[in-house]
Amino acid sequence: MLLFCSQNIVFAASESVSNNNEFFVNSMNGSAFLYNNNFDLGSKTDQNVNVEKLDITYVGDKFKISGILNYESETVPFETLGNFYPVEGGGYYDDKLILGDFQVSGSYNFPQIRIESNCSSSSLLTCNSQLKNQNVISLMIEDTSNGNLYYIQGVLSNDVYNSLLGLSKNLITNMESSNILNKDQINEKTMSLMNYGCRFIKRQKINDSLNTYNFNFSGKESASYNTTSLTQTPISESNKTASVSYSELSNFLSDMETYKTESPSYYSSDICSLMQSTGWNFYYQLNQNPRFYYALYGEQNGWKYDIQISMFDVVFNTSNQKYPSVQSQLKYGAVLEYDTYSNQYKLVYLNAGIWQSNLKEEIYGPTGNNIFYSRTLYGSLESPPSLFNNVISLIPYASNIYDAWQNLTTYQNSPLGQKFTWDDTIAEQEQRWNGDVVRGIVGDFSGAMIKKEGEYALIEGDTSLSCSSFQFAISYTGNSTI
Repeated sequence: MLLFCSQNIVFAASESVSNNNEFFVNSMNGSAFLYNNNFDLGSKTDQNVNVEKLDITYVGDKFKISGILNYESETVPFETLGNFYPVEGGGYYDDKLILGDFQVSGSYNFPQIRIESNCSSSSLLTCNSQLKNQNVISLMIEDTSNGNLYYIQGVLSNDVYNSLLGLSKNLITNMESSNILNKDQINEKTMSLMNYGCRFIKRQKINDSLNTYNFNFSGKESASYNTTSLTQTPISESNKTASVSYSELSNFLSDMETYKTESPSYYSSDICSLMQSTGWNFYYQLNQNPRFYYALYGEQNGWKYDIQISMFDVVFNTSNQKYPSVQSQLKYGAVLEYDTYSNQYKLVYLNAGIWQSNLKEEIYGPTGNNIFYSRTLYGSLESPPSLFNNVISLIPYASNIYDAWQNLTTYQNSPLGQKFTWDDTIAEQEQRWNGDVVRGIVGDFSGAMIKKEGEYALIEGDTSLSCSSFQFAISYTGNSTI
């Protein structure tokens, strides 16, 4: 329980007057979006919607919101319980934005409750443009009986906003100390609350797609090699975004982490296209240096695009032709927002991009009398198991591997950093594996995750002879939290 548990604190929205921790507000005004009308802040819809006597009360470890909704001839009281979560992602909205997660009450659903400090005009309804630069609470209410959507806005005083911010921060501190949610889980919670489109009940849900996708691609030493395309559905080459160079993407993500907000005018049309992506998209450059790939998941919520992106460096080292290695490392990971009304890019969450699970890295390519006889895994990973599978690719001596992930078998296991060896002659390998030899090695990092910038996974192998035709492949599951 929080320190505030013994005291009820009541807030109300628009012009607020305080009296013994109670804040009374005259009204909130807004617009109605009928069932067949899309939600659009700039639309000229019926303005005859308001909420009287909106109260926000903190009771125990929950917030209660109550009020009276007036629309046309209807006057409907409502009350709902839930929590407020401050956005604390190391980005533009820190200490500026609070999001609510509240229960359905009767026929009323609350897809989003948003409290924004120094609110920009791009977050305001046309009828509420005069509220610019004030502390604005926005209620989105869906009437599940008919699909109508009401969006109502009002003003909070600085004292009320700061009190709500403090209470919500104390609430999540209590969640962390009580092991109810950890910091990452709280951030993931607030990320999901920004996506009101998947929280509709009667209205058609938007952005309600899968939040994971399996990626699989490969490369070679040769600069003339064409990387393979992804083969799974629903993603395909049509989802591959316009080519964004390594330096261009790296500079853009670095700017966002440094400055928190930027104008699209500073960047190319390819970056602008990337920032308006929806669904799963990807790009990779593995046939020349610098090798890299990125994965992103985008959602459009009204006038804003939310983009979760991770950029990975790939180092394929074959300079010593008997000891190849491949490493995948998270360079940048972030949740970004493109506000089309204000025409601004904003960093929402730092170090919170698409995270990897089920990562596998393979090196293959030796032919003839050349075989692998050892494998070592290294990494900086989240939640790594104590032992990792030693996976090898076994094929008959007279055959070669032309594609990744062929004839894989698990041969014991070992911890990170420990070299695992096996027979180093063709005759011994054929005897052990019924005529087969080891032509490929796999770093199977399943059970661990790469989530934070700087984390990496690396596989290194030893071959009996020099080889100038090594190839590599990377496979992983991308996980989105928005």
